[in-house]
Amino acid sequence: MSFLVIANLKGPGKRLNSRSSALAVAALVIAVATLSIHPALHAQAHANAATNNQPTNVNVVNSPTVTLGGPITVLEPSRQPLVIHSYVQFPAGSDTISSDQYNIPAGKRLVLEQFSIHCNLDTPVYVDTYIQAGTASPPDYPAFFAPNVMSWPADGGSSSYRAVGTTPIHWMQDSQWIQFVVNKSNKLGGGQCVVTAAGYLTALPQ
Repeated sequence: MSFLVIANLKGPGKRLNSRSSALAVAALVIAVATLSIHPALHAQAHANAATNNQPTNVNVVNSPTVTLGGPITVLEPSRQPLVIHSYVQFPAGSDTISSDQYNIPAGKRLVLEQFSIHCNLDTPVYVDTYIQAGTASPPDYPAFFAPNVMSWPADGGSSSYRAVGTTPIHWMQDSQWIQFVVNKSNKLGGGQCVVTAAGYLTALPQ
């Protein structure tokens, strides 16, 4: 932006002395300078305002640290997975057979969660099985019964039958032993069964 200033320093019929002329010139220079600087300052202020409105990047110098509080307490001891397989065989003319005993390790709790049986038999019979346990001295024998299973013809011919069953359970015991007992619905024929119990061992509560 430019300004044109025209001043008549000498009026008609009058004469200005040198001091008056100097003051007039100085005033004129100040006026011109003020008019010239004001638009520049206004433009600069506008530019600064526009710059300040722009988004600013923020850099995180150090990695932030999050404190969760005190130590975490694990309420349940570690588990040791366990699978117990027992093989039993029916002699001809028998209807009940027991497996070997499983001794629970000292200082451990036995927890069983799954129970299954698979039998190959000579005759079509019902089969049931249960867990038997010794827990005291003299021992008593608490028992958990699994569902009955019905045999059906297998691929081995007319004298070959299969009985299979499985069920979820919750058996917990802290000492002594357990064993599996398998029953047939009659004493005809023989056969063999595999009984499987799955669960875990854990430390006894303190």
